[in-house]
Amino acid sequence: MGRQAAALRAYISATPDRRVARPAPATTSALVAAVADRRRVLVTHSGESDEERDAEVNPWAVIVRYGRWYLLCHAHRADAIRTYRIDWIQAVRAPRAGRRPLRPGRQHPKPHDVRPGVAGRCPL
Repeated sequence: MGRQAAALRAYISATPDRRVARPAPATTSALVAAVADRRRVLVTHSGESDEERDAEVNPWAVIVRYGRWYLLCHAHRADAIRTYRIDWIQAVRAPRAGRRPLRPGRQHPKPHDVRPGVAGRCPL
């Protein structure tokens, strides 16, 4: 019985949830373009509380995990790595004019820098 339960759990966890909200194509496209251009953006997002917030971020990657789309990025105000669900992002726009760019080394991490920082914070 234990093996059957373990097999069922493994099968279910590998299957995407069909009820998952899909992100807006325009939002996803804007974020993918910002990643490709290595361009800072301002995102308006909400969480489970439905309170809208703005975050100025350097997007690093757009990923899909079990049917949910996520933005991996560096949030400037928090000076920390953040993960946002893309279906919770309402707007993507250019940041306010006159903002100083970050030091070159802080804008985009080396590939080995992303995984350890994200693993402890994101639901992936």
